[in-house]
Amino acid sequence: MTTANVLNLQQDGIAAARAGNKPLARRLLLEASLYDPNNKSVWLWLAVVAATPEETVNYLHKALALSPGNEQILAALRQAEGRLAQQQETAVWHCPLCDAAADEAHDRCPRCRAVLTLTDFTVLLENHAVDNRRLQTAVSQLRQAVEKDPDDVRAHYKLALAYLNLRQTALGLRHLQTAQQLQPDNKFLQTAVADLQAELHRQTPPAWMCPLCLTPTDQPSDPCPNCHAILTLTDIDSVIHNNSVNRDCLESVAQRLAQEAAALNEVSTYYKLALAHLNLGRVERGIEQLNTALNLQPDNRAIRALVTVLLQRQADAEVAQNKQHAPVQQKGVILVVDDSPTIRKLVSMTLEEAGYSVVVAADGMQALGKLNGHSSELNGRLPNLILLDITMPRMDGYQVCKIIKGYKETKGIPIVMLSGKDGFFDRVRGRMAGSTDYITKPFKAENLVEAVSKHIKRD
Repeated sequence: MTTANVLNLQQDGIAAARAGNKPLARRLLLEASLYDPNNKSVWLWLAVVAATPEETVNYLHKALALSPGNEQILAALRQAEGRLAQQQETAVWHCPLCDAAADEAHDRCPRCRAVLTLTDFTVLLENHAVDNRRLQTAVSQLRQAVEKDPDDVRAHYKLALAYLNLRQTALGLRHLQTAQQLQPDNKFLQTAVADLQAELHRQTPPAWMCPLCLTPTDQPSDPCPNCHAILTLTDIDSVIHNNSVNRDCLESVAQRLAQEAAALNEVSTYYKLALAHLNLGRVERGIEQLNTALNLQPDNRAIRALVTVLLQRQADAEVAQNKQHAPVQQKGVILVVDDSPTIRKLVSMTLEEAGYSVVVAADGMQALGKLNGHSSELNGRLPNLILLDITMPRMDGYQVCKIIKGYKETKGIPIVMLSGKDGFFDRVRGRMAGSTDYITKPFKAENLVEAVSKHIKRD
C-alpha cells in the first residue's frame, strides 16, 4: 500500500472518530497501523477510540515507545492505568480467556469477543468476530498451564473453549474430552462432549468415527486413537487383555451405551456395548450383551459364532485353571525366544501339554535379561533348555547363542535353534555359535517335543 493510501486511511479514521463512529474509526486506524506501525498519531487516536481500558493502555504504551519521555503521553497513560485499576477493583466478572474485567457477566467477552458458553455449538463454531490475536495469547498461556499440571480440569476446559472459538475443532474436542475424563461424573461435561461430537458430525461428517467413543478421524483406525479400544474381534484374547485401553473413557462409553440400549433396544447398540465390556476385560458381561442382541436377531450367524467362541474360551479357561490346581510333575523349564507371538503361543501350548514349564521372550535382549535374573518367572533358576529363533530384530539368534555360551553360568544350557530355512550353512553357523540342534519351521508338535526331550538338561 502506498504512503498516500495509508495517509487516507489515517485521515478517514480520525474523521470517523470525530464524528463519534468509534467502530469504524478503530477498523480504519488499525488497518493504517498495520502498514505504518511507527506512526505515533495513529496509536494516539486508537487510544481515544479504544473499546476497553486495557486497549487504551496498550495503545498508549505503543505511542510512548515511539516518543519516550513525552509528558503528555505519560500523563494520559497514568490516567488510563488508574481507570483500569479502578475498574478491576470494582469488577464482578472476568473473561475466563483474556481476563477482561466487567461489572456484569457476559456470554460473549466484550474484548476478545469469544463465545463463553457451550450451550449452542452452532453459534460458537461460527463465531467470526473473535479477536484471533487475543485468543492465541490465551491459548499459549493455557497450554503452559496444562503442561505444568496435566490434571488441571479448568485449564483443559478453557483451552477447549479457546480452540473452539478459533474453529480448531479437533483440538477443542480433545481437550473437552480430557476434562470429561478427569471428571467422569460431571454431567455437564458429558453432555458437552456428546453435543459437540453431534454438531461436528452434522456440520462435516467425518471420514470415520469410532463406534464407541465417537471420536472423528480422517481415516479408519483400529485401535481407536482416543479410547484405544480394539474394534475388531478377530483376536479375542487381544481384546480381552487390552492393557492400553483408556478405562475412564470406556467406562463412560459403557454407561452411555447402556442407556441407549435400554431406550432403543437395537442389535447394533448391544453389540457396541459388548465390545466395550470385552475391551474392559468383562467377558461375562460381553457375552450377556451379545446374547441379548441374538435374542433380537436369532439368525445373525456372526454374533452366534462370536458367542460360541467366547463360551468355549470360558470353558477352556476353567479347564486350565483346574489343571493348575492338579498336581503335575514338571519335566523342566524351557525358555522360548521368538519375535512371533503366534510361534511363542504355539510352542508354549505344545510344551505345556507335554508337561514342561515355559517362559517366553520376544527377542534376544529380553531373553538375556531373564537369564540374568531380571525376571520373576524363572525365580532365580536357569532354564533346562532354550528354543532360540534365528531371525529376530535388534540381535539375531546366532549372536544371542554366542553370548549365552560365553558365560560360565549359562554355557551348559542346551540351545535348539528355530529357523524358517533348512540350509546347510545355517546349521553350520548354529553349531559354530554353540547350538545343540536345529529345527526347521513349520514343525510338527511331536517333532518339537521329541527334540526337547532328547536334548533337555536334567536337574
